[in-house]
Amino acid sequence: MSPYLWIKVLHVTAAFVFFAGVFAVSLFLSVARSSALPPQIAHRVRRWDRRVIQPAMLITWGLGILMASLGAWFTQGWLLIKIGLVVLLSAIHGFQAGRLRKLSEGATASTSRWVGGPTLFVVLALIIFLVIIKPL
Repeated sequence: MSPYLWIKVLHVTAAFVFFAGVFAVSLFLSVARSSALPPQIAHRVRRWDRRVIQPAMLITWGLGILMASLGAWFTQGWLLIKIGLVVLLSAIHGFQAGRLRKLSEGATASTSRWVGGPTLFVVLALIIFLVIIKPL
């Protein structure tokens, strides 16, 4: 198997872990908004975020940039739109990390609903569409 395919496999795996983690934290924040959870639980979720989701995000970005460089795709419209969507997903993750930090410090949960499941799945579906179809 070529080195490019190994990079692609690792990129897709890291992206899956990253997205699944963002979705799981979204569910956790939704539950935290509707019920009083002890700060220890938020602390554990925050620790999991820092140890699993954040590294997966960094690996996804790094390998994605490497693949785009190898393929010379930075001038293609589909990739620029995909990068914008991944920036959005990364921003949502940053917002979630901030909420987790505040919850682990004992603050009450107040999360915007738009960062929940439906928004995340639309972003994911658009990313998958762009990568497979490459319409632009």
